[in-house]
Amino acid sequence: MPKRRKIHEPSLKARVALEAVKERETVAQIAKRYDVHPTQVHQWKGKLVDEAAELFEREHGANCSCS
Repeated sequence: MPKRRKIHEPSLKARVALEAVKERETVAQIAKRYDVHPTQVHQWKGKLVDEAAELFEREHGANCSCS
């Protein structure tokens, strides 16, 4: 019988990614605590870091009166 993929809530992904960004624990420790694979933690962390910059770019572009 094939193994089913886990569906993780966005709030869990965000919480795990934030903890990984803080670097208070190793990725392995975070992965074990949340019962996810360490590779998944790295992917969520990378997505958070990449998309955080875009959030501020959109904010700056909407309010910018730059020359």
